[in-house]
Amino acid sequence: MPLGAETAARLDSLVTTDGPVLVGLSGGADSRTLLILAARWARMTGRDVHALVADHALRRESAAEAARAAAMAEADGIPVRIVRRTGPAPETGLQAAARQFRLKALADEARRVGARIIVLGHTADDRAENLWMRLTAGGGLSGLSGMRPASPHPLWPEGHGLTLVRPLIDQTRAGIRRWLQSQRHDWIDDPSNADRRFTRVRVRQTLTGLAARGVDTARLSRLADTLARIDDERSEAAGHAFHRGIALMPWGGARIDTDALAALTGTIRPKVIAAAIAAVSGIPLPAAKAVQAISTALASGSAASGGGAALTHWRGGTWLVREPGRSLPKSVTLQAGADVTWDGRWQCEASGTGLEIAPLGRDYRGYAHSDRLGDVPGMARSTLVALRNGGTVLAVAGLNAVPGVTMTPLHERLAERTLFAGIAPAWFDRIETQSPCDDGARNMECEPPYQAGSTLEPLRNWRT
Repeated sequence: MPLGAETAARLDSLVTTDGPVLVGLSGGADSRTLLILAARWARMTGRDVHALVADHALRRESAAEAARAAAMAEADGIPVRIVRRTGPAPETGLQAAARQFRLKALADEARRVGARIIVLGHTADDRAENLWMRLTAGGGLSGLSGMRPASPHPLWPEGHGLTLVRPLIDQTRAGIRRWLQSQRHDWIDDPSNADRRFTRVRVRQTLTGLAARGVDTARLSRLADTLARIDDERSEAAGHAFHRGIALMPWGGARIDTDALAALTGTIRPKVIAAAIAAVSGIPLPAAKAVQAISTALASGSAASGGGAALTHWRGGTWLVREPGRSLPKSVTLQAGADVTWDGRWQCEASGTGLEIAPLGRDYRGYAHSDRLGDVPGMARSTLVALRNGGTVLAVAGLNAVPGVTMTPLHERLAERTLFAGIAPAWFDRIETQSPCDDGARNMECEPPYQAGSTLEPLRNWRT
């Protein structure tokens, strides 16, 4: 199949939401090809396409190269914006810092233009290099499965709700350049791609040598595909185990079925524990050290903390909650119509102005539903999210609501990001809820289920 038709078919299958898409553009051969083919696809499908050029400002030539890349987009009729990094260059970790800047710029631009899909020009060569780097670094199964055709934006909370799509992931770098030459298009060669100071460049050169011995891009891509299938099967098993063993609560904590977790074996148990830590802490993909600390405490029946979460035992149950000793965000004043992600755990929006969200702390003045705090483990109460007007507590997320303010929990999204390296399967959203509202406990304008004198019901009745 010709490259144009193959890429269009890939975009059709990978772009699963309506609205515009954003193309990450450097002007190199891969992103240049992607831009051309994405523009053609957009014209066929009636979509809007935007482009972003991230100028890392690490070389004197970068501004001119960014302008040249932007001109490519303009020539194709695609609206384009250049974002330039400011401030001193990092002394170490240049490529990691550049990647962080680029991802943040893409997330910001996607929100500005209303895109939920960010299209990137990664190729089979990039995937092979990524696999080799993870392999030599001793990466786990999820890392070794490599780049996916589609995956969540890796930054949190900046990338919440955004998907990275890679329609060229099965194409080789050499094949893409041959196609560009056949179409009489030029591109920009970045000299940093030959700078051996950078790990990726050294890996690229190593793989060039290995290709002569039969360890080529195609073989490494097949290995990545195999590992991805194995990882997906493990992730699905962990997802079902999470449903059985972890009950997410409306206020942000999780009650743990210790018997269900004790029955888990192999790599499933740490993956479930990691997802639970992420859900309550607001930090995806907790470190292995934190997972081990919580896992050990679960096995011994003791308390522990790690990864921004704390394990506690209360009223005969085992609970995982936001760690109170870890720094909490300060108060934030809500602006009308503007989303605020608080502590990585809650997405808040108000129709008016002047209200503040902040940690509940120990000051409950004026809170009309303070009796409900008795159904939250004591360790977790100070970390709850309070809506205040002046010094008065109007609402606590997950316990009650007020008109005109939504406080949406992100716990499930955090768990998904930790359970699944790619896009979470659709069954994760097929749920039953005890809330009488159409949107369940997701929308806190709707009163969450509550029964006085008993533990608050879980956010969901998980189905397996």
